[in-house]
Order: sequence, then C-alpha cells, then structure tokens
Amino acid sequence: MFYRRRNKGTTNTPPALLVTVLLLVLILSAAAGCSGQSADTPADEANGPAPARGEGDPPQPPPDGARKGPPGGFMGGQVVSIDENVMSITSVQGELSVRTSADTIFTIDGADGGLSDIQPDMFVRITGETGDDEGVIDATQVDASTEPPMNPRDRQDQ
Repeated sequence: MFYRRRNKGTTNTPPALLVTVLLLVLILSAAAGCSGQSADTPADEANGPAPARGEGDPPQPPPDGARKGPPGGFMGGQVVSIDENVMSITSVQGELSVRTSADTIFTIDGADGGLSDIQPDMFVRITGETGDDEGVIDATQVDASTEPPMNPRDRQDQ
C-alpha cells in the first residue's frame, strides 16, 4: 500500500535483499559454530586458559571400576563381631570387614582407646582405604561410640 513500484518491469527488491541478508547471517553463524573450537577451550582469551583436567572437576571413579576407599573416605556402621584384628560391621552397604593394624588410631566415646575397647553393638566410623582383599577396608582410624550417631535433621540449635 505504501510501497509503489517505479517501473512495471522491476522486481520487488527489498524482500529479496532481506532474504539474502538472512541467508548470509545463517551461513556465517553456522560456520562460526563449526570452527573446530573444542568445548574445553574458552570462547575468548579474556577468560584465560582452560583449567587442567582435575582442577574443579568432580572426582572420577578409577577406570577398572574398583573403589579406592569407603565413600567420602569414611563410612559408618555397627559392630557385629571382632575376630583378632578384623571387625565385621553392618552398614548401608551391607556387612563389611574392617582390618585394623598397629598404626590404626582408635577413639572410644571421644577418648583414646584400642581395639580391645570396642565391643559388638557399638557404633563406629571407619576412615581408611579398600584393601587388597575384596570387601575388606584397611582402617587408618576407628571412632567408636556406645550411642548411635545423631541424624543431622534431629539436631536442634542450642
């Protein structure tokens, strides 16, 4: 309505020009997206170099799938039995064997102690690593208590 043709033989150039510009923008943006820049490389150098693998990345399991220690470096459970230097405990993972050594540090209800102070039905927190035997944890520290651990949701601010 507002656009008038000057000559009857000319074509409507503004829409053709608009389509050409849009196609050019799409082609250039597709070419920029396929520039070969990896996801590990920052888009611009102002962000600095990409962090080295392992810096800030979540820990990955070992390639063979074996765990190197209890989840989080420690685990808790209740003592079922003690046979020489090996404790059997029940935990959310099931029944586990915990091997102690002369280097294992023991605390009983917050005080220094030893393996002989631990009795069945006590609650323990084990710090250590998975040993050479499957399902056995080599303990570096054992914290034992006669009271069950308190659920954080049950704690009240004092």
